[in-house]
Amino acid sequence: MIIETKRNTALVLAIPMVDAATPASFETGLAPAVDAYYHDGAGWQALAIAGSVAEIGATGVYSLPLSAGELDHDRVIVKLTAAGAADTMVDIRTHTNALDDLAAGSLDTLARKMVTNNRSLDVATGVETVMDDDGATPLATITPAEAVAGTATQTVAVL
Repeated sequence: MIIETKRNTALVLAIPMVDAATPASFETGLAPAVDAYYHDGAGWQALAIAGSVAEIGATGVYSLPLSAGELDHDRVIVKLTAAGAADTMVDIRTHTNALDDLAAGSLDTLARKMVTNNRSLDVATGVETVMDDDGATPLATITPAEAVAGTATQTVAVL
């Protein structure tokens, strides 16, 4: 299972535990052990998890709270093991900017500005600059490139 979430933000995982012999059956009443690791570009490191695993009702689905600090890494993997159950692993990939960080309407505002605001084109480089509402502050640049012979692409950099 892969989860994409915002970095440094607490999260409660809901992890199913299934029977090792008959994986179609959820296992209830377990006390799963937690093994966790993080990766920040320098190899995998062990990660101590402060929260404890608890079954949600008698469903065979177990919750595990992760703190903001435990998720202050590029990637975190959490593995649950219990006697009689198949091992279960969750791969958590964090990002510094989540879509919900954008203020209400700001994405619409950016799109509107990209279409309607003044632009300037540097003929020598082909770089186009989109100006903010004041007409003087650069909002974004659009840089043309040739990805494969005869195939044009553009790189947009929001400033």
